[in-house]
Amino acid sequence: MDIFDPQREAERRIAEAAETNATHLDLAFLYLKALPSQLRDLSTLLSLNVRGNVLGELPSWLGELGQLQSLDVSGNGLGELPSWLGELRALQSLDVSYNVLGELPSWLGELRALQSLDVSRNWFGRLPPSLVHLGRFQ
Repeated sequence: MDIFDPQREAERRIAEAAETNATHLDLAFLYLKALPSQLRDLSTLLSLNVRGNVLGELPSWLGELGQLQSLDVSGNGLGELPSWLGELRALQSLDVSYNVLGELPSWLGELRALQSLDVSRNWFGRLPPSLVHLGRFQ
């Protein structure tokens, strides 16, 4: 009987995505403590779901996936959003719900392609002014 290994399963999914030039990758609820570095080689990736893991922080090399349009990092115990997220200019949908964010960075308002932003179930009291005046969100 094989014991489920979340890291090995993530690596298997990443290898499969690389072989097929996948544009979407789902690594949700694998209880990963870190994202496999092979993920950085998926140049065709448009959508990444890493919801429900235990990452705590996002690796900086994830910013190399500049073509990402959708990123779900909800439910990962994130205490802050790294500044390199602001470089993902193609990002249209960002889900950072169910984390432990104390505040949202003002650079979120600079993501001009962003149409959907879920920040629910975090620990902050108010949105930064750069977000409050933007009316384009779903």
